[in-house]
Amino acid sequence: MYRVTSSFPDQIINVEEAKGFLKISHYDDDHFIKNCISTAIETAENFLHCHICSKNIEVTIEVKAQEVEMPITPIKRIIEVRCDSTSDDIKDLCQIGLDKTTIILPDNVKGKVAFTYQTERMHLAHLLKHALMSHMEILYEKHVLSNEELDQISNFYKPYRKILV
Repeated sequence: MYRVTSSFPDQIINVEEAKGFLKISHYDDDHFIKNCISTAIETAENFLHCHICSKNIEVTIEVKAQEVEMPITPIKRIIEVRCDSTSDDIKDLCQIGLDKTTIILPDNVKGKVAFTYQTERMHLAHLLKHALMSHMEILYEKHVLSNEELDQISNFYKPYRKILV
């Protein structure tokens, strides 16, 4: 089991871009706009079954081999690695595997190991930007969505689902 400790939706759409798209200049709704962006990205990720923006992930794994596959990839950087046998951070002794899906540990590490790492953002994220902006606009304007509007939003992402499969 893993836990997303932080997400970086502003890598895809920042508040200023969204305000430009919405044609607003006041700062009163900045927090709400940020929530609309996050909701649009989270909905797209759920629909497409992939992660769009970079995330920090925490996971604890019972290590049986030197190379450990991570649940969310590709891995961008290792933030922290701690094992039961030592309280020290051993991240400097670890490497990211060539395919960016694994972390390679030193030979002597066994047992439960807690990893914190950052994923890369999806390489096709720029293709989704207009769909995400349109989705965010509907969320901003409506606040609560009807079933028809939810269907409309899923139609934004259907073409991208085919590209990713």
